[in-house]
Amino acid sequence: MELGRSEEALHVYEKANFKYPSYNLVSQWFAKALEDFNYGRMGTASGQMARFEDVSNLPSREYYFWQALCIVAQFKFQKYTMSEQETKILPQLVYKNLCNIRPFQTNQEIIVFGFVIEEFFFSDKEKVEELINLIIPELSKSVDLYFKNFLVKFLDQLGNYQLLFESCHTILKSIDDFEVIKSLLKAGKELGRTKIELFEIIDSFVGDSRNSRLGRLEGDLIFNDEITEASLFHYTEKLHNKPCFAVDISYYKTKIPDELLKKVMSNFDSDLIHDANVFALSVHDLDSVQYFSKHKETLANKSKTDYSKCSTFILDIVKGRIFGKNPTLNDLVLSLTILENYQQQDPYNFDTCVWLIAIYIYLGLIPLAYSHYENLKIKNVQCDSLDYMIYSRFSSLFPAKQHDLLNKTFEEHNKLYTNSLTNLPQFIKIAFERKSYSKIIGMLQFREQLEHSLVRWMKTCDLAQLRRLSNDKRAQLLKIMHQGWETRKLTGATEWSDNRDWTIFEKNMKSSELPDILSPMNIRNEWVTLNFLKEFMIEAIPSGKQLEHIDTELEKLFSEQTFESVLTENFTSVESWSFKIFYDLYKNDGKELRKLLEEVATTLSDTTAWKMTHYYLIQLSTLKTLDNFKRIKDTKIKQLIKENIQRLRTSSDLKFKNYSSQLSKASENLKKGSNLELLEALGYDPLGASGLHAALLTVQKAVKNL
Repeated sequence: MELGRSEEALHVYEKANFKYPSYNLVSQWFAKALEDFNYGRMGTASGQMARFEDVSNLPSREYYFWQALCIVAQFKFQKYTMSEQETKILPQLVYKNLCNIRPFQTNQEIIVFGFVIEEFFFSDKEKVEELINLIIPELSKSVDLYFKNFLVKFLDQLGNYQLLFESCHTILKSIDDFEVIKSLLKAGKELGRTKIELFEIIDSFVGDSRNSRLGRLEGDLIFNDEITEASLFHYTEKLHNKPCFAVDISYYKTKIPDELLKKVMSNFDSDLIHDANVFALSVHDLDSVQYFSKHKETLANKSKTDYSKCSTFILDIVKGRIFGKNPTLNDLVLSLTILENYQQQDPYNFDTCVWLIAIYIYLGLIPLAYSHYENLKIKNVQCDSLDYMIYSRFSSLFPAKQHDLLNKTFEEHNKLYTNSLTNLPQFIKIAFERKSYSKIIGMLQFREQLEHSLVRWMKTCDLAQLRRLSNDKRAQLLKIMHQGWETRKLTGATEWSDNRDWTIFEKNMKSSELPDILSPMNIRNEWVTLNFLKEFMIEAIPSGKQLEHIDTELEKLFSEQTFESVLTENFTSVESWSFKIFYDLYKNDGKELRKLLEEVATTLSDTTAWKMTHYYLIQLSTLKTLDNFKRIKDTKIKQLIKENIQRLRTSSDLKFKNYSSQLSKASENLKKGSNLELLEALGYDPLGASGLHAALLTVQKAVKNL
């Protein structure tokens, strides 16, 4: 394992079992493969365990279900590690082994068979029908959600609408499920049933529910490809002032004329949620300021821990000012004023809080962003989906090791990875032993997401840069990075697992289409890979050797695009400059080093918002790392490095002073003109500059300490 050859460690068990076969040995082999999440070896070991019926803890047939799940997982998550022969033989082997131990004794066993059919034989009509024939008799006893999903998917695929109709009929007696309602409507139409008849059947089973009313809209589309006023009225009548309304209707929006939606909505009283829905669907008569003024009194009457739909109008005002390219400091400070005032009235509102964090991050005022992030009480798996807000590029925005951002929350949130990845093998083994088979694929997927998490390794790369910036030891951290890299290679993962939730900012927000306001958080898959390679190159440069694992990945990265285009698409200009320096030292023994160092004074400067600190610290960490390299012998270059470090440090105070003045000016502008008019219309006071200055000073002190 220390040599990065964990695959060979598992071969030891295989060879030992070949010479001295025993249940204990193959059981240890399975456990070790599970720790390494080597699904191929897990499948082989479980197949061997089935041979020891007399001494095993479980009947031998159970191990064939283990084997089936392991091979399904291998195809789902590690297919790149498999040979062409394995991809052909293993599905047939699994299917044959499961058929040999029929009849299945529990629903869990049928679910494993379903996973096998779904993964390997999706288009095999005979095998799909085999699965369906196993599930149908079980519906009369209870409705399993996996069975429901298999039936809806496969019966529609087969075009067996009679059986699909009957199955949906049975399922709806037990659960109110919208996907089943949709399938019933589709099957009913194919069988010649009328739309009204089908609506009556649905109502008789699930009653007057959100799903049954939404089924009217779905039925209209299936039968007529347009939404009728009657169906829209029926749905709207009960749900027009419910939070789900805008979400549901937005799905059908292209089939509903705005005039019709407006007409139907006008039949009902307009409370806050009704108006928020109207606004979200863009069929409103008032603007966001007018709507907020109409409903702001409700903020005083609501429970403190509830959050208000007034945020819909506030966020529309804010986004209108900050969503353009390079938002101005005036608009950013105005937006902060609006959001900070609103947050006082609605302190638990998640939607407005995340935008406060985003704006403070963009302005480089990380301490203020952190105080709001703490209020969100992020825990458990949320850390992996939301930590990007506060920890993207943290080493070049706020490298304050004694601040709670790094000293407390960073370590607390990282326990998600250390604890979960340590404990998951044990939990998964228990699930195997207790025959909780339906849970296992999900648990393995969760492990894959954590092991290869983009956020996890993004934070690790930034931590490596912080260690260089602070002249701290990095050996243990580099060991962790090498282990993560080796695991990625062994599992055949081609990308990091991006589990970030961008929809917190906007419903259809995508990582590939972020507005400028979120640019500090704009970190792509390749950013992580490039920073891994950068740290590995820095580690290798003193030896003067080029290493295979670095060269192979570099070649892969730059094979389809030019060197420059890869860097431009994934890095800021100063990050590109830093990468080029270490790449040049690693690949070309520093032939371009002088030229790159001379670029610092001429092209790499930015004096506003987050990039001011970011540009400064990336340059400083790069130059300090170079200054520590004994391999650089050229005295003129060594002198140039030291001069650049000195020049950077000398310029620091002036940059912060100028930026502080800009913040003061933007704050003063709140007290006049259209800014003041807007704030007065909302009933808000201008935001003073003192809090902004205090946060900036905290950042400045952290920077000065390096």
